[in-house]
Amino acid sequence: THSSAEYIRLHGDSRLGLTGQLIARVTGDGVVFATVAQLSNPPARSVWARVLPSHLTIVRSLLQDAAERV
Repeated sequence: THSSAEYIRLHGDSRLGLTGQLIARVTGDGVVFATVAQLSNPPARSVWARVLPSHLTIVRSLLQDAAERV
């Protein structure tokens, strides 16, 4: 996990073989958000394929809620 005046990065590893990072940066025009996933084996790829649709929905909702508060 890392944060600075420019960005926040959350990092996590799983025993399954999935490494993930969530990176957020506030700019003058809005918020930039990225998900970086390293999938090191077939089980990790299978889990990510099932989780990805929910992940995208949750991230979109969180960013929309944050935008309404600014």
